[in-house]
Amino acid sequence: MRSIIEFFANRTMGFKLIVVFLLVILIPMTLLAYMSYRVIDSRLMKDADERIGFGLKSAWTEYYVRGEQMRYGMLQAASMEEIKGAIKRRDSRYLKQMMTRWKQMRPYVDIWEVTDENGDVIARLNSDQTGDRLEFNGMVFAAIDNGEPKISTELLGKDLLRREGKVLSELNAVPDGNGPEKQTPASGESSVMALMVVTPVMDDGHRPLGSIITGDILNNDNYIPDTVAYRNQGLFTTVSVDGLRIASNVIDGNGENARWTRLDGEDLYRIKNAKFSKSEWSLSGMTYISIFEPIKDFKGRVIGSLDVGISKEKVWALQRENQWVIALITVVGLSVSLLVAFISTYRITRPLKALKEKLGAFAGGDMDARVEVSEDPDSKDEIRSLARTFNHMMDEVGRREEDKQRYLRETEERSREVIALNDELKKTNEELEVAYEETQSQTEELHAINEELKLLNEDLDRKNAELKKANLIITLEEEELKRAKNKLRLIYDSIRDYILLVDYDSRILEANRYFFEKFRMNEPDAVGKNAYSFFGMEVQARACPVRKAIDSMSPVEIEKTTPDGKVFTLHAFPLLGDEASRNAVVYIRDITEQRLLAHRLIQSDKLSSLGELVSGVAHELNNPLTGIMCFSELLMEHNIGDDVKSKIAKINDASLRCKKIIDNLLTFARWKRPEKRFEDVNKIVKQSLDLRGYQLRMDNIEVVLDLDESIPQTMLDENQIHQVFLNLINNARDAVLEKGRGGTIKISSRHSSGRIIVKFDDSGIGMSQHVANRIFDPFFTTKGVGRGTGLGLSISYGIVNEHGGNIYASSAPGIGTTFVVELPVVERADAEEEEKVNSGVAASERLKAMAKGRRALVVDDEAIVLDLLCYTLNDTGFLVDRSVSGEDALVKLKENSYDLIISDIKMPGLGGIGFYREVASIRPEAIKKIIFISGDSVNRETREFLSEAGNLSLKKPFTVDQLNKIVSRLITQETAAE
Repeated sequence: MRSIIEFFANRTMGFKLIVVFLLVILIPMTLLAYMSYRVIDSRLMKDADERIGFGLKSAWTEYYVRGEQMRYGMLQAASMEEIKGAIKRRDSRYLKQMMTRWKQMRPYVDIWEVTDENGDVIARLNSDQTGDRLEFNGMVFAAIDNGEPKISTELLGKDLLRREGKVLSELNAVPDGNGPEKQTPASGESSVMALMVVTPVMDDGHRPLGSIITGDILNNDNYIPDTVAYRNQGLFTTVSVDGLRIASNVIDGNGENARWTRLDGEDLYRIKNAKFSKSEWSLSGMTYISIFEPIKDFKGRVIGSLDVGISKEKVWALQRENQWVIALITVVGLSVSLLVAFISTYRITRPLKALKEKLGAFAGGDMDARVEVSEDPDSKDEIRSLARTFNHMMDEVGRREEDKQRYLRETEERSREVIALNDELKKTNEELEVAYEETQSQTEELHAINEELKLLNEDLDRKNAELKKANLIITLEEEELKRAKNKLRLIYDSIRDYILLVDYDSRILEANRYFFEKFRMNEPDAVGKNAYSFFGMEVQARACPVRKAIDSMSPVEIEKTTPDGKVFTLHAFPLLGDEASRNAVVYIRDITEQRLLAHRLIQSDKLSSLGELVSGVAHELNNPLTGIMCFSELLMEHNIGDDVKSKIAKINDASLRCKKIIDNLLTFARWKRPEKRFEDVNKIVKQSLDLRGYQLRMDNIEVVLDLDESIPQTMLDENQIHQVFLNLINNARDAVLEKGRGGTIKISSRHSSGRIIVKFDDSGIGMSQHVANRIFDPFFTTKGVGRGTGLGLSISYGIVNEHGGNIYASSAPGIGTTFVVELPVVERADAEEEEKVNSGVAASERLKAMAKGRRALVVDDEAIVLDLLCYTLNDTGFLVDRSVSGEDALVKLKENSYDLIISDIKMPGLGGIGFYREVASIRPEAIKKIIFISGDSVNRETREFLSEAGNLSLKKPFTVDQLNKIVSRLITQETAAE
């Protein structure tokens, strides 16, 4: 390197300039070519990756669109009662006809099969073979067990294809006339892949009946490649099975489709290991860049791949054009550089040679040496400037010699002037000695003045001592005042309400710490602002409590409700003792929670009072309703005409409907003891949503589920909680539809602090605070006439409270509403299994066998109920005595012995409770044979008596089957005791 530098340094200026010009052009052009290649290559690769990635997403979308189309279509088919009935009957002919219709609507679906609940084929569209069992890697059983459709890609075996007919059994064969690179599937290898959908068919009880299986065979089906190519020009898509391309729109260098060719070994290895793969690959002279992703079956095994790619030759054509352009520019630049270098070298070196000769003459002593140069002062040529500088230098050398002689003459004159100045200095020193003597006399006078100042300083020290003592006393007093002030400030800032110092116009002058913490601001940000603005209040000047307090010089108290529903009490206290002061202290307290608590207590009291009223009405209705229900049942058992039986059935249905209405009213009245079992709250949420899921989809309402699967089970009445959830879902739907078609309902569940919390959020119209305060009131509704009874939320309120939980709501107009249901988590405890009694005809026959020859006493003041009990018991074999009062029943009990006593609780005179106590005194052994009936179970006295006595009881209205069951249970207990 050093020898090269020395060689270059010893060359002529012309040689150096030519080399520099060449390097200045060659090096930047080389760097430009390299950087251009790298930038374009990187950009082309990035663009290719983005296009391929987007194309792959599009391919997967089209891939699963087929499955979703089949799933949605078959979900509608699975809900048809005709299909359910055909599967139950195993009617293969009807099912095949339906599959033919479905095939016409979805011609792309190749496989159509219907199975029973065990996966055995009932009917096929493509052939008449049935009875074989389908599994598809457990996909069929998973769909039937879970009750939800399953979508997966599966390889179809040769046996299944043969059962589907000749057309499908030949799908894994390669057509004749393909190129040498195309390969036939190996012997025993299944290369037929299909997108399969299994849709379960469930009965009304959500029990599996069977399934509908549909499949789209991907072999020789270019729907996905062609769709991706149509939407993304220039992209190629391929579906492969075990490395063999079964569907593709890739065209090789010979112009042939790449179907039935194999993937590269490295790509196949990555796919089989379920890995993402991006690579370049070649086929018949064409190079492609592709992204490969594996396709898995239902068990998660890799069975194929989906890849999207782009032709590298077409993308990289721009790179080659760029390289040619840069090379051409480099050659032209080098040619121009050489020409400029030769011309510049001649123009620069010629003046330098002339300057060199003149410098040699100056070194030899020639003081008149000059260089001929243009006298243009505006010329920027450095060589000309150097020549003019040389000429100026020679002129300056001549001027310096003249200045030297002139300086020597001036030096002699200055020496003479200095001698004259020394003489004048001597005279000045003599004058200074005289001034010194005068200064000494003035110093003596200053000493006398200093003595007087010392005396004054002593007086000043005494005054300073007195001031220090006074300052100490003032400091102690200030510290005491500071401690008192800090104590008052601590109390001031510890109060958890708002305390403000305001002026006459209610502008804030000072505030306690709680105010700044609550509104998250510093004191400078709040000072000077209107105090009411922080609480969302608008107070007129004449109603301002601050002004009233200052004007009257007495405290003023008001209560204010803000537009967002918050309630505040304001106490204004004027500052006393300074007549010029126009300030006041304002104490503000948020009492919103207290108001809500008081409202809830009033609500509970209203519900309790209304419950007593409802129970009385229910009691009056239960007796005649019991007769209507039971006598209609008994009439339908007789051999009467179908027309009469139909009318009686309508009477019975209407009476059952009345019974449900009464049950709902009594549920609202909070008396009914729930039939609790350990249940999963999430399951009840899903079941409630299933009932309204179809309607919500039709209304374009999106349902978002966020259920915590780890929440524990708890004791609850499934039917009642189901009723609460369904009511909240219906209310949310109505709110969303009232705002406009389309919206969102979000249902979430969480477990926190021993409680299960279920939230129902909707994007509906919301409600005002006034409406929110009344939503749980009985018969209060915002719906139009005929659309709502106003009992739904009241009943829900009663059900949740009976379960020991809580239900509340929050809402804002135009934003939406949130309902929250909280239920306690009750731990599982051992309990005796309830005795199960056979129902229907078997229970009736069993009772007749046990009742034959036994005696029964029936006590009731209602004639219709008394007739019903006597008729039913006589029909089962009892010898029945009847009484219309407790007193009459006691007389008969003294005279006879009975195996069964049925007594109403509420009767004029003695009543059921008094009758029980009299029986306990005269015949204690008979009290266990009493069955009580009542239509007034809401009464606290009645509930406490039934709990204390422990006897069997039956609530009006009841059915004949319910009466037979409880009588059979009592007779069974007596028989076991004997």
